[in-house]
Amino acid sequence: MENDEQRRAAVREAYRVLRPGAVALFSVLCYESRRNSRLGRWYLRYVRMLRMLCGSNRAEQVQSWMRLGRKWNPGCLLDRPHYVYWFKIADLSALLREAGFAFRAVASERQIRAGRMAPTPEQLPLSELGGTLYCVCVR
Repeated sequence: MENDEQRRAAVREAYRVLRPGAVALFSVLCYESRRNSRLGRWYLRYVRMLRMLCGSNRAEQVQSWMRLGRKWNPGCLLDRPHYVYWFKIADLSALLREAGFAFRAVASERQIRAGRMAPTPEQLPLSELGGTLYCVCVR
C-alpha cells in the first residue's frame, strides 16, 4: 500500500467485512525486527545516508526488497524499486485500534517459535523481535 490513507482504508475494509466477534490475523513486515538485526541496522543507516545525499524524501519505512523471488536484488543498494512498507509497532497498533480491532495476541516469528506471545503490542518485548510480526485481533 502506497500511503497512510490506503493502509487505513484496507484495515477499515477488513473490519467492515468481518462479523462481530470474528478473528483476524494480520502479518506485517516489522520495522523494529529489521532494526534489531545486525544486517538490518546497517542497511537502514546506509539507506538513510543514501537518501539524504540524493535528496529523497521517501519514508524510512519504505524499503527496497533485498530479494526478488529467490534472487538477490542489487537494486536495493541503490534504493531502487520494488518497495515494501515496514510497519512500526506503535503505528500498526494505532491503525488497528482506530479501525475498531481489539488485540488478542501479538508476536514476531522468533517469539512464536519460542512460545512467547504478548496480549498487546505494548507488552511485546522488543529485544526478542525477529521476522514477520503477527497480530491476532477480534472485531
